Amino acid sequence: MDEFAPSVTRRQLLAGVGTSTAGVLSGCSERLQLAAESPYDQVELSITTLPADDDVMAPKIAGQFAESLRAAGIDAGHEPIDEPELYRQVLINRDYDIFVTRHPGHDDPDALRSLLHSDFIGEQGWQNPFGFSDGAVDDLLEAQCQAEGYERKAIFDDLFEQLDGSAPFTTVAFPDHLGAASADLELNSPPRQPLEYLELIARRSTEEDENPPLRVGVVDSSMTDRLNPIAVDLGDVTVLLGLLYDPLVRDTTVGPVPWLAESVDWTESDGSLQAVVDLREGTTWHDGEPLDAADVEFTVRLLRDTSLGEVESGIPAPRYRGRTTLIENVVILDEDRIQFSFGDHTSEVAQRALTLPILPEHIWEDRTEPLNNFLTEALNWDNEEPVGSGLYAFADSTSGEFVELEPYEDHVLHDVDIQHYPGLFDEVDLTSSIEFQVTPNIGATVNALLEGDLDLVGTPLAPAELEQVDESDAVSTLTSPTRSFYIVGYNLRHSELTNPRFRRVLSQLFDREFIVEDETFFDGHATAPTSADSLVGLQPGRWNFPRTEASTETTPAFEFPGTDGEIDESAVRALFEDAGYRYDDGELVA
Repeated sequence: MDEFAPSVTRRQLLAGVGTSTAGVLSGCSERLQLAAESPYDQVELSITTLPADDDVMAPKIAGQFAESLRAAGIDAGHEPIDEPELYRQVLINRDYDIFVTRHPGHDDPDALRSLLHSDFIGEQGWQNPFGFSDGAVDDLLEAQCQAEGYERKAIFDDLFEQLDGSAPFTTVAFPDHLGAASADLELNSPPRQPLEYLELIARRSTEEDENPPLRVGVVDSSMTDRLNPIAVDLGDVTVLLGLLYDPLVRDTTVGPVPWLAESVDWTESDGSLQAVVDLREGTTWHDGEPLDAADVEFTVRLLRDTSLGEVESGIPAPRYRGRTTLIENVVILDEDRIQFSFGDHTSEVAQRALTLPILPEHIWEDRTEPLNNFLTEALNWDNEEPVGSGLYAFADSTSGEFVELEPYEDHVLHDVDIQHYPGLFDEVDLTSSIEFQVTPNIGATVNALLEGDLDLVGTPLAPAELEQVDESDAVSTLTSPTRSFYIVGYNLRHSELTNPRFRRVLSQLFDREFIVEDETFFDGHATAPTSADSLVGLQPGRWNFPRTEASTETTPAFEFPGTDGEIDESAVRALFEDAGYRYDDGELVA
């Protein structure tokens, strides 16, 4: 079936049957009366989110969305469920109608490939959780991998136009990261990436005679029990894992920076892009074992298939699926040198694959046992005492209370200058430990900060908490834009959600400017998506896409049918009728 064919099979079939058989049934009034009285079913939709204690905004967005749906005659409900169950339903089992959650955002526009390409429909994680399939979209997502510069950007402009007509998901807002820290830290913005934490620790170590631990408050209790960097159902532990596990190349604000790699040499031969990576001499794991090219090659094999061939179809690691599919082949050249082949992909895209976290073969090689056709021990393992290669190593933890990281004194980066960051690690000692302390909710985190029991809030604040913090002279409020966004995902396996015209109307039911500015939502601490690139989840202004009329102006398809967040009932019902739907006693039916 054509993905973009209007979902009118039941309605048109009934109409067609009525027309073609009118002559045959003339005179059979009883049978005609029975057919006329056959009821249509009201459209029903369930919206899944995290509870307010875990995410303040998602339930608010879902609640207003449900009200708008009910005003449109749809039987809509909102079901908050805890984080592990939401991940299971949405990212693993695909058992949902609509979900609203905060997406971590895209590190590169190529991330749209695994999010939307039909090749990923049967996979887990953020690999096409919608069940979306469009040949034209597939072609454009593949073409951008083989283009660079303006040509690549122009392909994305065509992609945005194509997606405008299908609406597999809705982008609602790009929230600012709202944070708070002790005023003594003198921060201008909240640290959100591992390198920002490293820079903070390095600066503190030069200013203080003593080096007390950096105490970071977080809400996610699973952090203390599950430190598996390749698990699907990871909570808010990206920073912690980024400190523990180093990549070959680290993505930074100044671009890709060699990390475990001393150098990356890009070449092209017979139309195939290759990169030869030389590892830094003397690199070791936290347990003292040497880190070599075999670990890098093993990491790629494991992420591609966590069963290492035990399951015929393979069980890839969903968390890094988009990046591993860029790699065509990996060959060990010697102990500290490895060659990547990327086929016809360009280096602009292929370099994403070098940002994968490298895993120790001697720790993970025994974790490949299949538990079923979709899960291996590697994906299910809690990894409570992780062994990585980062500048920080695991020290201690107590379930539901805290995780402590300590500096890894034997890290090779202590003896070298990092490009763009000279002297960061060789002129200072990273002697402070980091304690991630778990609190029951964000309010308790803020209170602990105000009482001096924390140095920094690691979980994003809601605007209401920011106002509370702002009243204290001992604490600084911090804010910065982010690439994360609130996404409303539609399960195209649902009988009505298969219809792109129906989904386009749903995408109109969000008054984005109101949600961003109103004090009951983001109170101005967010950015509304208005251009074609931001409407598909790419951070506004970050990628410098061609600014054609199509990519800069909000199309009429996304104009809110109402004002100030209040839906115009007659207007929204007219939209559904224009999409081919009808009403029966005020109910939208199909």
